[in-house]
Amino acid sequence: MSCNEPLITHKRMAAPTLCCGGLIQQARQAGATIYVAWITAGDGFEFDAMLTQHVIDPTPQNMQRLGDTRAVEAQAAAQVLGIPAAHTFMLGYPDGGLFHLVTTNYDDLYTAPPTQTNRVYVRGARSPGHAFTGGKLEADIGQVLDAVKPDLVLAPAPQDFHPDHHTLSYMALRLLSGRGQEDRLRYWVVHGGLEWPIPKGLHGHLPLMMPPLATHLPWLRVDLSPERERVKLQTINTYRTQTKVMSRFLRSYVRQNELLSPEPLPE
Repeated sequence: MSCNEPLITHKRMAAPTLCCGGLIQQARQAGATIYVAWITAGDGFEFDAMLTQHVIDPTPQNMQRLGDTRAVEAQAAAQVLGIPAAHTFMLGYPDGGLFHLVTTNYDDLYTAPPTQTNRVYVRGARSPGHAFTGGKLEADIGQVLDAVKPDLVLAPAPQDFHPDHHTLSYMALRLLSGRGQEDRLRYWVVHGGLEWPIPKGLHGHLPLMMPPLATHLPWLRVDLSPERERVKLQTINTYRTQTKVMSRFLRSYVRQNELLSPEPLPE
């Protein structure tokens, strides 16, 4: 990899590992410096809070506790991949609320239903107390870009089914285009269509096929060695709150390869 300072932007906690855990290892071994920005702490998954905290009806405090726990897990995963804490940015905006921030709540304060918060609260956040508005989120991402000055930015593709993911794709493209740097973007997909990737579970001997929702993108294949697959699995396993709920889904991304597209749309 020729880039010196890649920045990987992710909406949720496990996504850096799922899409790019092997690529991160490859880039580091080639001498690149890696930075990761987590846009949310993944604090909107009520079933996860129910299972991990043994509660029937999670309160906003339960959901905030989930966000703090996931933030700690994300740092542990980054350490497994060799990314120092100083190269990570937890922004802590509302899980499941990014579309609201860039549309109806660009200027107006947004209150996240699961946590009943309207400001960044997660421990270790880059800008604690920042209001949940699209303007603040865009400014925070822009400041990270200006601080890191990345040669390459890995972001969700607009075809990713998750609303927060394709919203972040739009924001990344807008911010990089405004800097004349849209050619530095590379795109990944985690939610790529019904049941993708298949089969579920750990199948490291199988290739990761193109996601059904984005088959027409010009995908580039990044092959992983068995050792990189092993480290990727180890990293996934640090997300204990998520592996308790969806281990077969998460581990299905440990395959022979990963996929990146240099373009957000088909040519």
